[in-house]
Amino acid sequence: MNGQEIVITVLGVAAIAAAAYLARVHLNVETKKQIAEYKMRLSEEETKRLQVVADFMGDGEAQ
Repeated sequence: MNGQEIVITVLGVAAIAAAAYLARVHLNVETKKQIAEYKMRLSEEETKRLQVVADFMGDGEAQ
């Protein structure tokens, strides 16, 4: 291998390594974002459930 082939090979390997790293970082960010959205939806559903129970308890006392 001459010098130019070595440089091209090293740059190719570096590009592949950088792409793999960035893909992994992107997947981690997306996973964390989805977990946060899931927790928010879960919290909203729990709030709705508690409101239904509170409404039911409030209606029961009025009678």
